[in-house]
Amino acid sequence: MKKRNQLIFRFAIIYAGILLVPILIFVREITLWFLISVFANIINFFILTLLEKTPEKITNKKMLINILIRNSINIVVLLLILLINRNNQTLLLKSYIASAVGFLSIKVGIYIYKAFYREKEGLVI
Repeated sequence: MKKRNQLIFRFAIIYAGILLVPILIFVREITLWFLISVFANIINFFILTLLEKTPEKITNKKMLINILIRNSINIVVLLLILLINRNNQTLLLKSYIASAVGFLSIKVGIYIYKAFYREKEGLVI
């Protein structure tokens, strides 16, 4: 794995760890959904980085299959939340919000990486 991807992964884990503390303290019942969505997002990131290993072999078909697999993982997580919490509307809404925040973990890692690192120079600060 490239150093860039390792740093993005680390920033995403730090983000998830920082958010996990208040979620555990204030709304413990949605902790599982937050962690599942973070885990699903990290899996999606690794599936995306598989394309990066052989960029010369990327075809439209491979890219489409990659996108479909990654989106189906997200849909499965959202359907699990719906099926398990369908009787409690308040918990369902909280679970969807926690899942949305969890799905942002890699994106936040990318933004932090872009804010503080440049490809050629390393750390900017």
